[in-house]
Amino acid sequence: MPCTVEIAFSSGPRFFVRGMVWGSRREFVIAGLVLGLSLYFYFGTRLLLILVLALVLLCGFGRALQRWQGLLSMGIATFLASGPLLIYFAEQPHKLTERMITTGWFQSGLYQRELAASGATAFVVMWDHLRQSALAFIYSLDRGYFYTAREPMLGIFAGALFVLGLQLALLRFREPRYRGLLVWLALTILLGGWMVVYAPGYHRYLIAAPAVCLLVGRALVVLLRHLAAALRMPTVWRQVLLVALSLALALSGAAYYFGIYIPSAAFADPRTETADRAARLMAELGPEYESYFFGVPLIRLGAFNSVRFLARDAVWMDVTDETVWAWDSVGTSKGALFMFLPERLDQSPLVQEQLPDGSFGEVRGRRGGVLFYTYLIPPPGP
Repeated sequence: MPCTVEIAFSSGPRFFVRGMVWGSRREFVIAGLVLGLSLYFYFGTRLLLILVLALVLLCGFGRALQRWQGLLSMGIATFLASGPLLIYFAEQPHKLTERMITTGWFQSGLYQRELAASGATAFVVMWDHLRQSALAFIYSLDRGYFYTAREPMLGIFAGALFVLGLQLALLRFREPRYRGLLVWLALTILLGGWMVVYAPGYHRYLIAAPAVCLLVGRALVVLLRHLAAALRMPTVWRQVLLVALSLALALSGAAYYFGIYIPSAAFADPRTETADRAARLMAELGPEYESYFFGVPLIRLGAFNSVRFLARDAVWMDVTDETVWAWDSVGTSKGALFMFLPERLDQSPLVQEQLPDGSFGEVRGRRGGVLFYTYLIPPPGP
């Protein structure tokens, strides 16, 4: 889902800006379609509407009046694309703000609890929350529920370039392209950080990834341009150095994520680790096994899209109290894997009674505790 947000945030405003610059109605219509369709996928894409409105204001009244036909076309396209969703929200208005009530810093009551617990003034509490949100790219560690890395979003080199790019953008704030990037970052920090519980949550900051990359890249280009001028470096060498440093930045981020973070299995929620290990076990056994997971109501594998991705060829089901068993068919054509949460281990004797030819095992988590128990029945012989 974050990929959907990033695609929407990188393509929608881009077509809008091109429409404002060139006056092409086609660009406005495409921007409107992207805006309208993006609302179906993720709550955070609603920030796009605020971003586009802010960009219109930054372009100035004169430019907006000059492009009124294109802006009208974009509004109509947005309305047509999002029409069914708007009708749904009109019939069930509580659904429009349901997510905001649970994740909003003020709406959820978390701000009031932090204010009471700290004993500080309202200004101090809000300022500290804003500071943590604003420094997410270079200093503040993730406080969200999913990522929980112990490193800032940007490394030392990329973080320094980001700060330099931010300063360059502030110095050239009068130019629309830099104003757009700064507004993009500001809205992300305010609406995706400051106004959300447990900020910063890095997964919400992905919507600003294109703007961050542009600022880092701009700073790198300017820095190398001055360095080349001071050292009288040939243009070709400057370009080679630019490509090399850009690749180094990209590879360093990939190396950390795939080489350090993923092997550490730093799951914030033990249920996620359980689902991950269950999916990997099913993928390891392959399609020769059918899997049955006893985890409901605590864990339902069907709620984790990662299970479908990791074990895409596996045949499995979440076992509930209402599941109707056909014991004669289990283990007749394929092997069978039964997985029991410790809280549902009391149901394993029934399985063993019906299918006595299996063997018990256990899967432990990275902290040493038992995630789930297994009962494995091998495939029938030839």
